[in-house]
Amino acid sequence: MARSPIKHYKLRPHCKSDWPLSIAYYAPFPCYEPRHDHDCYEIMIVTNGSGWCAVGKERHPILPGIMFLIPPGQKHEYQIPLGTLIFNIMFSRDILPEEGRKILLSFPSGAAAQCPPDELDQLQEKLRTADRELTDQRYGYQCLTAAIISEILVVFSRSEWVSSYSSPSGSPDELNTLIDYICRHYREKITLAQLGSLMNWNPAYTGQFFKRYTWKTTRQYLLEIRVSKARELLENTSWSVSRIAEETGFFDAAHFSHTFRLITGITPRAYLRKKRGVSKIL
Repeated sequence: MARSPIKHYKLRPHCKSDWPLSIAYYAPFPCYEPRHDHDCYEIMIVTNGSGWCAVGKERHPILPGIMFLIPPGQKHEYQIPLGTLIFNIMFSRDILPEEGRKILLSFPSGAAAQCPPDELDQLQEKLRTADRELTDQRYGYQCLTAAIISEILVVFSRSEWVSSYSSPSGSPDELNTLIDYICRHYREKITLAQLGSLMNWNPAYTGQFFKRYTWKTTRQYLLEIRVSKARELLENTSWSVSRIAEETGFFDAAHFSHTFRLITGITPRAYLRKKRGVSKIL
């Protein structure tokens, strides 16, 4: 079977100004993106989720805190399940000062690194600042955004590098099978025995495998999926909190509210008031 033609993406259509830099933060639908390349540098920073990304002949895990640096013309592909959150930065090296370009050119093609959790939070805030600067285009925005990208490259260079994914006891495809099952059955009670039966694994090994490659238990991941779905319903329907709790697999409204607050820092009713702009929720 012939492979699909390689897609070639260009930086310019993604830019908000003449400055050759684009920053996007998004939660893509579960997808497989076939091999493609860009006419610019690309940095992917994963803040939540899992999956895999193949750069050239090397395959790496997509996990929270993983950063990828992909040079122009480098072929890559990835598979992302529901719940993955990514910062995607596309830029020309021309925006960087001389020292920044030296750092950029010091990386091997398709480098991957693990950003420390405390620095990941800081990088996210800086990237949001850079995105606002690109939107507002106030005086000096080019200098400020270039400095932020340079700082990200420094953090990247100082972080622990990640080897290509290889494990005799598991693979990204096996991980995605488990995650896809959770995404399709999130309304139901899911046990480690059920998940393990997909791979002919025992429950204990299934739990160890899942946590090793996602940093979360299957229960934590399931609850995050349920809350993610609940947020969509809160934003896009007029359903009551009780109905949304039932539709997303929670025991009752109290269990839903408690879990929602633990994960988002806000109750469902407060979330509704914030999103819908109303003061009374039935």
